[in-house]
Amino acid sequence: MQEEVTTRSHSVQTAADVLTALLLGCDSIWGFVMALALDLRNPWSLVNALVFTLALPVFSLVFWRRRLTIVLLWALFFLRWGVECLNGKPPALCNPIQWPMGVFLLMGLLVFQLNYLLNRSDATRRYGTDHSSL
Repeated sequence: MQEEVTTRSHSVQTAADVLTALLLGCDSIWGFVMALALDLRNPWSLVNALVFTLALPVFSLVFWRRRLTIVLLWALFFLRWGVECLNGKPPALCNPIQWPMGVFLLMGLLVFQLNYLLNRSDATRRYGTDHSSL
């Protein structure tokens, strides 16, 4: 019975990771398409291109550290939001999910974060402490 629960939990985690990779892959591809129109010799345009395309490369850190990946993806979300707000003339507060790429990043981040929290609480409930090695 324990193996069946562990296998089911592992398959749900794998499915959530694949869904997150697809969402962040769409985000990075969309950002790459948007970055093609920018003049990359301008430092501000280069910063824009980087924050538009970094979602999938940051997610690839999941193979090393899951917690670090979550923190860096949240940092990327808020950095992208700040860069988008500063792009206006004059700079103003803007909607962080106004473009499809903002939705892709936020949805991928939420799926990944919820998957991490659910697996962690499941391991805590099962073993009494966090032995999930997440």
